[in-house]
Amino acid sequence: MTKFIVNVFDNLFMKYLIYQNLCEISMKLIWIFVALIQVRAEYGINKPCITPHGQNATCIEITSCTHLYNRILHNSKDIAHRKYLQQSYCGERNKIRLVCCHPEPEEIFEECGVVENSGYFIFGGRRVNDHFPWMAALQYKEKGKAPEFKCAGFLINSQFILTAAHCLKSQYIHSVHLGISNLTNYQNQIGHKKVRVINITYHEDYRPSYFMDDIGLIRIERIKYTENIRWICLPKKLATLPDWFIIRGWGRNDKKIESFTTALESRLKFRSFDSCRNAMRKNLSWNRIICAGGMVNVDSCEGDSGGALMDNSSLVGWIAYGIVSWGSRDCSRGDAAVYTRIQYYLEWIEKKMLEMLSYN
Repeated sequence: MTKFIVNVFDNLFMKYLIYQNLCEISMKLIWIFVALIQVRAEYGINKPCITPHGQNATCIEITSCTHLYNRILHNSKDIAHRKYLQQSYCGERNKIRLVCCHPEPEEIFEECGVVENSGYFIFGGRRVNDHFPWMAALQYKEKGKAPEFKCAGFLINSQFILTAAHCLKSQYIHSVHLGISNLTNYQNQIGHKKVRVINITYHEDYRPSYFMDDIGLIRIERIKYTENIRWICLPKKLATLPDWFIIRGWGRNDKKIESFTTALESRLKFRSFDSCRNAMRKNLSWNRIICAGGMVNVDSCEGDSGGALMDNSSLVGWIAYGIVSWGSRDCSRGDAAVYTRIQYYLEWIEKKMLEMLSYN
């Protein structure tokens, strides 16, 4: 009987020790988890960042950013202010939100993706008279030749234009023109502005024979937000792609026709990854590209390169999901085309903007 009691006691004692060890391990794991959260939360504090309007700034606690904090107190129900604050978010520390704060307040009405007097689609590449205010026409100059427009781009804030890498590599950009829809008499158009290029960069892994990483940035002199010159929104990293897109550009619409001087607009359907892989006969990475088009006489073409593949969201405004990259030389044939997927490169864009702003 005594032996039985001893065995029971030993078993209970062993279980107690095991329970104690498990508790200690659990507590250690909890503390490690808390520490990791703290590190993650404080990662963005005092780090350089880019404001929604393209200014070089610092990620700090919102209570330390007076003008943004005051906007919360006095404009909490204003949609434009709330949208700006959401785009300024850069982390959290001790349950206090961190924001990208510039010492000087920015004008809040400078919203991305807003078009005045717009709201209709043009199908099949018909000419239109209005324009998207973020469109940029890139003009090139070769020695002994007159300047000519070859590529497009689009404003993503007041100092940066997003475009394709193949529009920047081995080509000299003479000038960038904003606020225009017609390339013939652009100098006489109301709202036209010729802007100075400060510096350019394109993805370090881009190769002309390779369909991936076809993305580049142009830093321009800081421009003012007007009715004719505005910037488009960029997508969230995990946002779902729409079923249909809009493209707009000055590219030709057939292999025998020269580029148009008035911008054309087309509506393109999202296609499967295999549609582009089969058409291009290249090894493509599905998360870096968007495949769209595949309809006869409706496609992007030479001259559209660098332009935005976009969609209009009722909640956000116009969003650029892709960059016109590669397609068939016969633009009217109906092959799907390749567009650089912006969501994959959001961190690259942020990093390069910070680097380019530091060059002065």
